[in-house]
Amino acid sequence: MRLEFFAGLRPLSRSGAVRDVLAGVTLASMNIPQVLGYTRIAGTPVVTGLYTVLLPLVAFAAFGSSRHLVVAADSATAAIFSSSLSQMAAPGSEKYMALVGMVALLTAGFLLVARVVQLGFLADFLSRTVLVGFLTGVGTLGMIDATGLRDIRRESPGEFYLATITAAVVVAVGVEQGILLAMALSLFRHVRHSYRPHTMVWAPDAEGHWLPAPTTPGAVTEPGLVIYRFGADLFYANDHRFTDEVRMLVEHAPTPVRWFIVDAGVITDMDYSAARSLRDLLDDLVRQKVGMIFARVSPYLKSDMDRHGITAAIGEARIFPTLHEAIAAARAGTLETGEERQR
Repeated sequence: MRLEFFAGLRPLSRSGAVRDVLAGVTLASMNIPQVLGYTRIAGTPVVTGLYTVLLPLVAFAAFGSSRHLVVAADSATAAIFSSSLSQMAAPGSEKYMALVGMVALLTAGFLLVARVVQLGFLADFLSRTVLVGFLTGVGTLGMIDATGLRDIRRESPGEFYLATITAAVVVAVGVEQGILLAMALSLFRHVRHSYRPHTMVWAPDAEGHWLPAPTTPGAVTEPGLVIYRFGADLFYANDHRFTDEVRMLVEHAPTPVRWFIVDAGVITDMDYSAARSLRDLLDDLVRQKVGMIFARVSPYLKSDMDRHGITAAIGEARIFPTLHEAIAAARAGTLETGEERQR
């Protein structure tokens, strides 16, 4: 790991130095009163607030690379200290301060290890929703994010409940448990969307504009043709939703379906379980004399289809990079259907 010292300060210039001094004075006028208040939350002497606002900034100037990141204490960290260590020693006591110092050193060690093994991606699993809930829980100690909760409730009522659950756990159980729950709920929300993705059938209106239609029995693009869009990667948890909806659309079409086009613009990955389910589906469609076409196939999905044998089962000629090419080929009648390929 190669370190570049003072990367965030370079290149230095006289005009830039003047702006940095003004920015530093502005930041100090806001940050110093804040960190002095945080010491009351953390249960530490007031002077420790000055340490936390000065020493981290000096260290980050030497080792950091961002010119915009503010490095200082915050109320969430103070709340974690007070809620955990106050059960082990009296706040402000000599033992309490020794524990605070040890926790700070352990935290620095863990962060250094995380930097070396590049674990920063773990922060991506914390959604803004549950972070607002976490900070709201910490808000019982003086930092309620009422605006954030109000915005979430207005824009996404479902995510509002996730935020309130996280806040309740922070208050009733503990800050550490709230952090773990925040990560778990963030992952659950992502998996839930992937498990039941949005699907639709493309159909032209009277003026020829393509519009999405609900995936319901009897929905078709035109007689003999269905264009179906699946809104997530194909994996073991949602492959049955994909295959069930394809079968439903074929079986309930008002006229026999000759071509079924999968708009794979959102599908970038296909795992082994999904590939096996898709191959079983292809066998069923062959028996029903229905040909399947994949459109808007990315290089990543094409690689998975080649590796799992899907390309060989469908046929290279029925995989297209664009939707318009797939529609034109289906309407032209130049492709072999499933029954013809079987012969």
